[in-house]
Amino acid sequence: MLGVRIGNYTIVEKIGEGGMGTVYRAAHETLGRSAAVKMLSPESARDDEMVARLFNEARSATAIPHPGIVEIYDFGFLPDHTAYIIMELLEGESLAGKLRRDGGIPHRRALEIVRAVCRTLHVAHEHGIIHRDLKPENIFLVPDPEMPAGERVKLLDFGIAKGAEEPLHHALTETGVVMGTPPYMSPEQCRGAATIDRRTDLYALGCVLYELLCGRPPFSARSAGEIIAHHLYFRPRSPREHDPHIPRAVEDLVLWLLQKNPERRPGTAAQVAAAIDEIAIGDGPLDRAAIASMDTIPTLTSAISPPVAPPSAALTLRQVCDRRRRTARQGCRRPIRRTR
Repeated sequence: MLGVRIGNYTIVEKIGEGGMGTVYRAAHETLGRSAAVKMLSPESARDDEMVARLFNEARSATAIPHPGIVEIYDFGFLPDHTAYIIMELLEGESLAGKLRRDGGIPHRRALEIVRAVCRTLHVAHEHGIIHRDLKPENIFLVPDPEMPAGERVKLLDFGIAKGAEEPLHHALTETGVVMGTPPYMSPEQCRGAATIDRRTDLYALGCVLYELLCGRPPFSARSAGEIIAHHLYFRPRSPREHDPHIPRAVEDLVLWLLQKNPERRPGTAAQVAAAIDEIAIGDGPLDRAAIASMDTIPTLTSAISPPVAPPSAALTLRQVCDRRRRTARQGCRRPIRRTR
């Protein structure tokens, strides 16, 4: 692809490759501006769903006017029908890359990053866009001396984003592609609920904040199914069990975001940002009544429910999963009458 021209851009070099396709650096013919060109692989280009996801990413990102969203310049098809999008070229690293290098992040910096994501999410939600795949890989840190921490936070990959009023596709599509990333999927997303709202992004944000503080997501297991079972039935370990130096107010915020019932989570990303501002004043007790008054939801104290118990306290997770599978199989069986 080197030297290939796409519109006013010429591809200069390959900078990344994944299962869906390849990302190239390109240069504008007259302006000299660099851009990133994301191009589907030949296999993905033949999959209508993959093409739809790529173009959905372009349309959703363009619909959100905010500097925390990667800018889309163009999208379309090459003459051989390969789908592509041309977007802002970001210098820096993903939050996932930073975690791999540094492990957990100090709680004050973690709160700064999450608050920046909240500002972007708030605008996206106000424009009716729900991300549905918020995770460290989709949060990018761009060097910016104008920002207090020297980095600007950018939100990427709206490929499976949906409008707030659109019906939600089942968690598994016909081609078997999971609509989301299991370690960061909300319980309602795991169930394939008919509708989801902005609070599914806030649950994912809670998973991200947990990982920033503890160096690992709230749930991990050997299979995606087991992780989904954890999201549905089990409460994560207290963040302070991983690191006793995490302030209790920060732990309260994490547990608030990770409530199984969306009605018990914060109602808006702006409310989460307000809670972070309260914590940042001095890591003292949150002004929970003031935060809750921003929306018609329970106060922070009452929002944190008791641990969600499995069907039987004596059962292990694997036993719970096995029981559910046996029940599902039995429900599909029909009685067979034997005759001589």
